[in-house]
Amino acid sequence: MGLTLGKPVIILCPDDKRGRELYAFYRESHPLTRLVEFKTGIVNGAMVTRTVEHVVNLLDRIFTNTMEYDLTLKEGADAYYLLRERLTETTVRVITDNKLLTEAFWNNWHDIY
Repeated sequence: MGLTLGKPVIILCPDDKRGRELYAFYRESHPLTRLVEFKTGIVNGAMVTRTVEHVVNLLDRIFTNTMEYDLTLKEGADAYYLLRERLTETTVRVITDNKLLTEAFWNNWHDIY
Protein backbone atom coordinates (compact mmCIF):
# COMPACT_ATOMS: atom_id res chain seq x y z
CA MET A 1 0.00 0.00 0.00
CA GLY A 2 2.83 2.37 0.83
CA LEU A 3 4.31 2.07 -2.64
CA THR A 4 1.04 3.01 -4.36
CA LEU A 5 0.94 6.10 -2.13
CA GLY A 6 4.50 7.06 -3.12
CA LYS A 7 5.89 6.29 0.34
CA PRO A 8 9.30 4.68 0.89
CA VAL A 9 9.15 0.98 1.78
CA ILE A 10 12.03 -0.99 3.32
CA ILE A 11 12.03 -4.80 3.36
CA LEU A 12 14.42 -6.43 5.84
CA CYS A 13 15.13 -10.09 5.07
CA PRO A 14 16.73 -12.35 7.69
CA ASP A 15 20.40 -13.20 7.23
CA ASP A 16 19.98 -16.96 6.83
CA LYS A 17 19.39 -19.39 3.95
CA ARG A 18 15.67 -18.61 3.70
CA GLY A 19 16.38 -14.88 4.04
CA ARG A 20 18.80 -15.00 1.12
CA GLU A 21 16.11 -16.68 -0.99
CA LEU A 22 13.56 -14.03 0.03
CA TYR A 23 16.08 -11.28 -0.63
CA ALA A 24 16.62 -12.45 -4.21
CA PHE A 25 12.88 -12.93 -4.76
CA TYR A 26 11.87 -9.51 -3.41
CA ARG A 27 14.74 -7.74 -5.12
CA GLU A 28 14.35 -9.23 -8.59
CA SER A 29 10.90 -10.63 -9.22
CA HIS A 30 8.18 -10.12 -6.60
CA PRO A 31 5.41 -8.14 -8.34
CA LEU A 32 4.44 -6.17 -5.23
CA THR A 33 7.89 -4.65 -4.73
CA ARG A 34 7.32 -2.33 -7.71
CA LEU A 35 3.94 -0.66 -7.87
CA VAL A 36 2.51 2.33 -9.70
CA GLU A 37 1.60 5.44 -7.72
CA PHE A 38 -1.77 6.21 -9.29
CA LYS A 39 -1.62 9.98 -8.87
CA THR A 40 1.59 10.31 -10.88
CA GLY A 41 1.94 7.10 -12.89
CA ILE A 42 5.43 6.58 -11.45
CA VAL A 43 6.59 3.07 -10.62
CA ASN A 44 7.83 2.95 -7.02
CA GLY A 45 10.03 0.16 -5.69
CA ALA A 46 10.77 -1.16 -2.24
CA MET A 47 14.30 -1.03 -0.84
CA VAL A 48 15.39 -4.57 0.02
CA THR A 49 18.22 -5.41 2.42
CA ARG A 50 19.52 -8.15 4.72
CA THR A 51 21.19 -5.92 7.32
CA VAL A 52 19.74 -3.91 10.17
CA GLU A 53 22.46 -1.30 9.65
CA HIS A 54 21.11 -0.60 6.18
CA VAL A 55 17.62 -0.11 7.62
CA VAL A 56 18.96 2.35 10.19
CA ASN A 57 20.90 4.25 7.51
CA LEU A 58 17.92 4.28 5.14
CA LEU A 59 15.57 5.60 7.82
CA ASP A 60 18.08 8.32 8.69
CA ARG A 61 18.44 9.27 5.02
CA ILE A 62 14.66 9.28 4.51
CA PHE A 63 14.01 11.51 7.53
CA THR A 64 16.89 13.88 6.76
CA ASN A 65 16.17 14.03 3.01
CA THR A 66 19.66 12.75 2.13
CA MET A 67 18.82 9.70 0.02
CA GLU A 68 21.38 8.82 -2.65
CA TYR A 69 20.54 7.32 -6.03
CA ASP A 70 22.16 6.19 -9.27
CA LEU A 71 20.42 6.37 -12.65
CA THR A 72 21.32 3.50 -14.99
CA LEU A 73 20.19 2.33 -18.39
CA LYS A 74 18.78 -1.20 -18.23
CA GLU A 75 21.13 -3.65 -19.90
CA GLY A 76 20.15 -4.28 -23.51
CA ALA A 77 17.64 -1.40 -23.65
CA ASP A 78 17.65 1.91 -25.51
CA ALA A 79 15.44 3.97 -23.21
CA TYR A 80 14.57 1.95 -20.12
CA TYR A 81 16.04 3.61 -17.06
CA LEU A 82 16.36 2.34 -13.52
CA LEU A 83 16.77 4.63 -10.52
CA ARG A 84 18.62 2.64 -7.87
CA GLU A 85 18.99 3.49 -4.22
CA ARG A 86 22.75 3.65 -3.71
CA LEU A 87 23.16 1.83 -0.37
CA THR A 88 21.15 -1.30 -1.25
CA GLU A 89 21.36 -0.94 -5.05
CA THR A 90 17.64 -1.67 -5.18
CA THR A 91 15.57 -0.31 -8.08
CA VAL A 92 13.11 2.25 -6.70
CA ARG A 93 11.90 3.86 -9.95
CA VAL A 94 11.48 2.66 -13.51
CA ILE A 95 11.19 4.91 -16.55
CA THR A 96 10.44 3.61 -20.02
CA ASP A 97 9.71 5.15 -23.39
CA ASN A 98 7.49 2.21 -24.34
CA LYS A 99 4.53 3.98 -25.92
CA LEU A 100 2.16 1.04 -25.48
CA LEU A 101 2.80 0.85 -21.72
CA THR A 102 2.54 4.62 -21.33
CA GLU A 103 -0.72 4.87 -23.28
CA ALA A 104 -2.22 1.83 -21.58
CA PHE A 105 -1.56 3.32 -18.15
CA TRP A 106 -2.84 6.82 -18.85
CA ASN A 107 -5.88 5.62 -20.81
CA ASN A 108 -6.97 3.61 -17.77
CA TRP A 109 -5.86 5.73 -14.81
CA HIS A 110 -5.94 9.41 -15.81
CA ASP A 111 -9.42 10.03 -14.36
CA ILE A 112 -8.82 8.50 -10.92
CA TYR A 113 -7.79 11.74 -9.20
